[in-house]
Amino acid sequence: MKAARRILLIVFVVLVNVSTASMLLPFLLMDSDLLNDTGFFSFLMTAGVGALVLAFFVSIACVVVAFASLGPLASRPDQQRGLGLQVFVCKLLMIPYFVVTFAYAFLFAFASSLLTLSIHLASLGIMFGAMMAVLIPIMSLVNYLFLMATSSFAVSNIVLAYRKGLIAFSTTVVFVILQLFPIVDVASYGFIVKHLRTLESRAQLRAGGGTL
Repeated sequence: MKAARRILLIVFVVLVNVSTASMLLPFLLMDSDLLNDTGFFSFLMTAGVGALVLAFFVSIACVVVAFASLGPLASRPDQQRGLGLQVFVCKLLMIPYFVVTFAYAFLFAFASSLLTLSIHLASLGIMFGAMMAVLIPIMSLVNYLFLMATSSFAVSNIVLAYRKGLIAFSTTVVFVILQLFPIVDVASYGFIVKHLRTLESRAQLRAGGGTL
């Protein structure tokens, strides 16, 4: 289960960053002749969309595995090592994707507004606006699923800590809620991991002291 979790997280992050790279390259290569190459541009777009679609399915697998692994993790302490750090690193590596998709949504909305104000291009602006009205809700749902791909592992770690008696139910609820919101999940998870590790160390010290 530990290997499956690690492989899924790595594959997911790689796919998402491939998609991010495909969205950034047209801007980075704006002055390059490569963009005039229809074959290269087609390959770039196909790779980006393909990676995004695959990442969608892998993110679902991440959520399923995260909660399915709660039982094995509770009974196998060796399977718990590295959980916090792996998830935190993946969350950090996801930041470029969320920044780029937000920037794209903002640019398209801004372009749509400018075109709508133009007398000659108003119809094009309306078309852009209609596209955005459809695409933004879809991308919002996809992005939230991508958020949950890593946050589900974070939530399972928090629930596991509660089952072990390290944190109270109220603390568990607060920690879980923090993992359900973009940006807040990354900012809070570093503290959560550090807090849980401190409590784990104290519990081990108490257990060790009680056996002497």
